[in-house]
Amino acid sequence: MATLLRAAAASLALCLVFALLSLAAASRDPGRIAERLRPLAEAGRLFDTMGLPLGARRVAAWEGNDCLVFAMLVQPREGLWRDAYSPLLPVRTAPRPENAPAELVQSRCALLAELLDPAAAPEPALRYHRYLHGQRVVGALLVPALGGDGLRAAATLALAGTLGGLAIVAGISALRRRCARDAGFAWLGLGLLLFWGLPIYGRYWSHATSDLVIAGALWLLWLRPAHPGEPDAGPAWLLGGFGCGVALFEFLTGGLPLGAALVVLAAALAARAPTARGVLASLACFGLGAVLPFALKVALGLLGFADLDGAGDGGQLLHRLIGPVVPELSPREVAMLGALGFDVRLLDDWPVLRLPYAAFRLGYFGFVGGSGSTVLGLLVLGGAAAATVLLGLRAIRRGGAARALTAWLACGVVAAWYLLFLSHTLLHAAWMVRCLVVLPLAAGVLVAARNLPRAASAPQ
Repeated sequence: MATLLRAAAASLALCLVFALLSLAAASRDPGRIAERLRPLAEAGRLFDTMGLPLGARRVAAWEGNDCLVFAMLVQPREGLWRDAYSPLLPVRTAPRPENAPAELVQSRCALLAELLDPAAAPEPALRYHRYLHGQRVVGALLVPALGGDGLRAAATLALAGTLGGLAIVAGISALRRRCARDAGFAWLGLGLLLFWGLPIYGRYWSHATSDLVIAGALWLLWLRPAHPGEPDAGPAWLLGGFGCGVALFEFLTGGLPLGAALVVLAAALAARAPTARGVLASLACFGLGAVLPFALKVALGLLGFADLDGAGDGGQLLHRLIGPVVPELSPREVAMLGALGFDVRLLDDWPVLRLPYAAFRLGYFGFVGGSGSTVLGLLVLGGAAAATVLLGLRAIRRGGAARALTAWLACGVVAAWYLLFLSHTLLHAAWMVRCLVVLPLAAGVLVAARNLPRAASAPQ
């Protein structure tokens, strides 16, 4: 109980800091923010594309969530406390037909361009209660100083530097001290840098800022290993703070399952062989830290604001669990599958078909982890899955069952999330595929863990 209380205290402390930052963000002048973003729209750069290191594939230069958050920032303010709690968002979710881009992913950027037009009439808006909107806070505080391009560059460089720094510093420490745990954390930094889809999502500022929470937490987990009596992954306060930090920036883009999986991998790299109790305590601290900010927001909203649509928000969550998927599929995808003889309406008529179709979509977006190459991405994922199984079996035969099972559990956390939120996984496979980076990470951890103490010889 004391362990969970420390995790909860750390989460609540971060919530208080975030609340103060949210008030500061709500006080920013939307006109100033619009002025700083307007050059992007006037130059047509919101519709740019960017190439990837491998292959000829090009993707949108500004992701829809980037523009969604920018659209929040340029809305008129309607009261400090209310705006700090949840931002306004235009009721209209799509651009006018004459401004509709060819790519559906850019529709939010087209709507943002309309909102930034100085001659545009005010748009009706509603409160966007879902999520905690950490990106909105970062954007409101930094866009006036950095502009859109500067925010994007800063987030990308900070993320690459944090992960690259962990790989280099922990790697040097591993060589100097011959420490397997240091080698494992060096691989976590390098593996994320290589296979987390950063040539795409590292350049989207709304994703890069949330990814920074994970990158920074890995540094802390490496620098502050678990002491006797603490959860296997690290101190309870750190795990609770990690969960809270991920939740503050979560847009259901995969941060929570990947964060939980990394907590489990950190437990697999513990100086002493992990135990079921220590691993579960680590997950419990992380989960409690992640749940508290959402629960606190709902409670404060119900107590303080009469217009809070709690039932609607709950309905949206339920929709991600079991809701229909066909209305949200890209028309181009529907047409392509129809030409191949597959009627996508079967996905709603026979929900069991969603599982193989979600697997197909995750495979299709294998280029995310392959720096633009689908073949490389699938080879990395397939090879890593096989290596994780084989290395785990080898570790079990050599007495390292605890670390092997813990590494496998990390992969299972992501798989369980995919199944629980199957509709969401199917619809948003383009970014949920990033969670599969856990496979090469787990394989590397098992390699490093060969030189860590086993259960039979671990110090008591």
